[in-house]
Amino acid sequence: MKRIVLLFMAFPSCISAQFLRLPFTETKTAISLNPFTLAEIDYTIMAGFEYRLACKLYMSHEAGYIFASRYVADGESNSNGTGFIIRPSVKWFVSENDRFYLQPQVFYKQVTHTMYDWVGKNPVNGVPAYEQLQDFKYRRKITGFNMVAGFVSPIDRKAKGFIDVYFGLGVRNKKSLVVEPNMVYERQVGIFNPTDDGVFPSVPMGLRIIYVIN
Repeated sequence: MKRIVLLFMAFPSCISAQFLRLPFTETKTAISLNPFTLAEIDYTIMAGFEYRLACKLYMSHEAGYIFASRYVADGESNSNGTGFIIRPSVKWFVSENDRFYLQPQVFYKQVTHTMYDWVGKNPVNGVPAYEQLQDFKYRRKITGFNMVAGFVSPIDRKAKGFIDVYFGLGVRNKKSLVVEPNMVYERQVGIFNPTDDGVFPSVPMGLRIIYVIN
């Protein structure tokens, strides 16, 4: 929360009154880069593409490559994880100055870790016949919905570059599984969050750098 408040305070104050008269809604198509996803628990290179559907209404597509992860501890995993995320959304500018917007978005994320642990083998009705210590692939699948609010400001006089600061609330559903067949595995992660699976709240926040194509 502190991070997003500081972003909202810092960036608009650095934009001159002349820049603030340059509306983003004159843009037809644009591309974006989200540097804050490099600091999340799943290290992600995230980029996006936006195009105008109607006055004040844009379609946005974001996708990212997850090249590393801190989700699984080093002692549990031989590989810190790789995967991807896709996040389509609609951006609707609601203010008269075309700066503030609302953005409902859905997302799907998949991350695969190479683990070394005890796994159940040849299960019948979920009960394994025996356990074996070995390497295996452990995959997390996350789907969810967010409602995001944001603020867009130009950063150059030609209105080719914009800063997009956003904050939101949402919900995500997490499901984990062993990729290999005939294995079962339940990872215990803590007292207050004893399983990887379930429905959890989300608090998306961050900053996008937008470049206008036309």
